Amino acid sequence: MLTVLVIAYLVFATVIMLSLSLGVLRRVGRMKNMISTIEQNPDVSLRIPVVGADELSETAVSINKMLNALETARAEAISNWRLYETLAEASEDMIFEVDLKGNVTYMNEAAAISLGMSPADLLGKNVREFFPIESYKQFQGESRDRFLAKGQPWRFELEHKFRGQTRWIETWLVPIKGASGEVKSILGRSRDVTEQRKSQAEMARSLEFYQRLFDEFPNPVWRTDAEGALIYVNTAGLVFTGHTMDEVRGESWMTMIHKEDQKKIRTRFDSSLKKQVAFAQEYRLRRFDGQFRWVLDRAQPFYDKEGRFGGFLGSILDITEKKLKVEELAYLATHDALTGLENRRVLEGALKRAIAKARRGTRSAILIADLDGLKGVNDAFGHLEGDNALVELGGLINEEMRTSDVSTRLGGDEFGIILEDTELKEAIVTAERLRESVEINIRIMGGIPLTISIGMTSVEIKDTVKSILSRADMALYEAKRRGRNVVIVYKEGMETSFSDVPVFKPR
Repeated sequence: MLTVLVIAYLVFATVIMLSLSLGVLRRVGRMKNMISTIEQNPDVSLRIPVVGADELSETAVSINKMLNALETARAEAISNWRLYETLAEASEDMIFEVDLKGNVTYMNEAAAISLGMSPADLLGKNVREFFPIESYKQFQGESRDRFLAKGQPWRFELEHKFRGQTRWIETWLVPIKGASGEVKSILGRSRDVTEQRKSQAEMARSLEFYQRLFDEFPNPVWRTDAEGALIYVNTAGLVFTGHTMDEVRGESWMTMIHKEDQKKIRTRFDSSLKKQVAFAQEYRLRRFDGQFRWVLDRAQPFYDKEGRFGGFLGSILDITEKKLKVEELAYLATHDALTGLENRRVLEGALKRAIAKARRGTRSAILIADLDGLKGVNDAFGHLEGDNALVELGGLINEEMRTSDVSTRLGGDEFGIILEDTELKEAIVTAERLRESVEINIRIMGGIPLTISIGMTSVEIKDTVKSILSRADMALYEAKRRGRNVVIVYKEGMETSFSDVPVFKPR
């Protein structure tokens, strides 16, 4: 009986095990069939049924998660492709994709219109059917190897015939790589640049015409590119500088400008280049003989037909003589032609400064000197001798005075000197030293001494230019009255003198 029970149990267990094994095998079979279906028809929306909670079920869950991720990635890829396709269709350029054999896998509407066919008719055709053999020949050998091996984009321009018209087409080819890095297909973009080429050719002819014209100009003419580099100088400019075109090209022109002017010119030029505006500037330019000449440089921006900035066109005028004349006139407006000292206009301006300083607590003094007996010298020896005496006096004043003092000739035989930042006591010593120096050093006709009379006063807070000059003139008149060759100081209320110099006090 026991034996029968054992045998029955074993039979039952065997049946159960066989059932379980058959169930697992059926699930494994269904999983294999599902995976095979996905491989043959990449439908990542399919999922493997999950039964129970064993390891086989866990494997099915993991595979389903991978399928979810693949479906999401595929949806994103499709979305991106649709975006790129939309952009390609909206482009006015010809956009196309071909396989490595040159068969068309995609062609946008613009490309189809240019070729006179529909996008559907172009699919599968080889590009050699509608692009000239020259294009294909160029894309051989080393160019093709670089493109395929290194993935370098490739650009070329060639003439193509479209619908009976010969057009210049610019083409860019870009390699499309697979997951392992190998080139799988080629993406291209072609653009009709015929009008652009015509415009460039026309501009080149225009520039050639104007260059020939400018080469005949008597003044230097120059041109830069859009980045500001010098690319042309006419014959007059090269002759002026003594350089060849290769020597002045680019940025070398800056070395021909005087060092003191270079920073100013560089700043002005860079600012005008950035704003693309006209400019005019004066600076010193080195001539072929090494001499620096003052020039006026005027420049205008120029543009092509599309309104693109092409650089500057400028002309140079030598203004050295004019500049010297202006400087000479400016000098004569403020200086005495005979002695070289500054004139009354400068003295009056300096007096205004001295008054302003007096109001801030800084004292100054003025002295007016008169050459004694000049009329007698002119009458006895002639005006030339008198002028020589005035010139000698002007030179002596320059030697005796400080560089900060203002020394002027007021006219005739009168000279005015302003001692700024100087107390009256110190100014009197200076005046007396000048009087003694004139007595010792100035001679006419080889031996006759000349002297000066000096009237002086201090600059006060309430003074005006007129009141100061009036007091100094009164002191000078008093010096003449007292016998000349003396320094007289005018100061109201003053009872004693300084350094034995007489002090004139009005009655």
